Amino acid sequence: MTKYVRIGYARVSLAEKQNLGLELQVRALKKSGCKTIFKEEVSGSLDERKQMQKAIDLSKDYSRQGYNVIFYIYKLDRLGSHSSRAIQIIEDLNKNGVEVVSIKEQFDTSTPVGVLQYQMLATFAEFELNTIRQRTKEGLEQARLNGKKLGRPTLSQSTKEQIIDLYSNSDFSVVDIAQQVNVGVSTIYKIIKISGINNRRKR
Repeated sequence: MTKYVRIGYARVSLAEKQNLGLELQVRALKKSGCKTIFKEEVSGSLDERKQMQKAIDLSKDYSRQGYNVIFYIYKLDRLGSHSSRAIQIIEDLNKNGVEVVSIKEQFDTSTPVGVLQYQMLATFAEFELNTIRQRTKEGLEQARLNGKKLGRPTLSQSTKEQIIDLYSNSDFSVVDIAQQVNVGVSTIYKIIKISGINNRRKR
């Protein structure tokens, strides 16, 4: 007897709370038979979505155990802001024996129509990526012609010293420091590494 597992994932960004709330999605997922539902409030443009990753990992784990796993979402864009990102996730799940169902679009990778929809989505995703690349290329070329210096601006010495001081003499996390001086977390780690700081002195 085939054992089925239905896992649901619901997501909203802060701007979507009223129009596409978590409660609406969760109700639809439960109605579809999902017993386990992961939900979070985070932008679809972010790569790190912890609850989604947990849902994906659990789905793969059940599949490895021999279950017939179906990964449910309310809409395809719950997987990401760009269709190219959604396609990557769907491909990864399918390769690991997990079917994907979108309730709103009636998208189901276990059916011939669902496979056709998936192929069409993949085609549009490729078009989307190529369009973004072309626009980026044109934008960079125009900036070069306008005499603009490309690449990230060099940090001032005072900013570097501020980063070192905050890291060495405070309880601020690296993320807090990055937000305070308006730079990326990777930049903070780079400055710390270059400065040779080994220990933090707490005030």
